[in-house]
Amino acid sequence: MVEQVKGRKLVALAAKKVKPKLVSKTVTIASASLAVLNNKTGTLTLTLNANGRALLAAHLRFPALLTITETAGGHTRLISKVKLTISRPPVKRRR
Repeated sequence: MVEQVKGRKLVALAAKKVKPKLVSKTVTIASASLAVLNNKTGTLTLTLNANGRALLAAHLRFPALLTITETAGGHTRLISKVKLTISRPPVKRRR
């Protein structure tokens, strides 16, 4: 029900369905840290936290944004952002 009011006086009523506004929310689904020395490389394995596991249980796959940052001397800078898709592992079938 939608009502239009002018001052304190009710002007009109409408039996219209009001659509709620969509709100976007950023959720962390995994995080990890890695210490790397100068000019070296490292491998980092991420595991989903409770939010990530709940999303994966509710959906077969969902898009995610991987953000890689570097912290040195108390300053954080963005290294890379990568769009990827998180999906369930294939089901092993018995014969």
